[in-house]
Amino acid sequence: MIDHLVIIDDEEINNFLTGELLNEYQHVNRSSFFTSAHDAIDFLKTLPKEDFPEIILMDLNLPGWNGFEFAEEFEKNFEDYFNTQIVILTNSISPSDKEKALSYNSVMHFLSKPLDEPKLNAVIKLYQEKVNEVK
Repeated sequence: MIDHLVIIDDEEINNFLTGELLNEYQHVNRSSFFTSAHDAIDFLKTLPKEDFPEIILMDLNLPGWNGFEFAEEFEKNFEDYFNTQIVILTNSISPSDKEKALSYNSVMHFLSKPLDEPKLNAVIKLYQEKVNEVK
C-alpha cells in the first residue's frame, strides 16, 4: 500500500481515469493531481517530509516544464527525499526519451500509457523493492 501518490498530467481525462483506477483498486491512501509540473513542485515545497509522496507518476510531455525539467527541479530542491520515486508515464516510444529519463536518480521507471492495474501493481512492487534496498 502506498500512502501518498502524486499524478502530473496535463490531460484531465488521464487524471480522471487514473483517479478511478486508484479508487477501484485501493492501492493508495491519498492522491494529489496536477496538470502542470510547476504547480506540483510548488505543492511539494509546502509539504513536511513525512507527508511527501512515495511515488510521482508524471507525463513526459507537459506544457511549461516537461518531465525532464521536473526531474531536474525535483532533484535540485528535494535531494534528501530519496524515498520519493518518479515514474514517467507517457505516449513516447523514443528510446532516447527513456534513456534520458532513467538517467535521473529520482526516476525509477518509464512506462507507456495508459496506466492499468498490472502496471500500477508493478510500479508499487518496484517501489517497495527499491525502498527495501535502501534500508
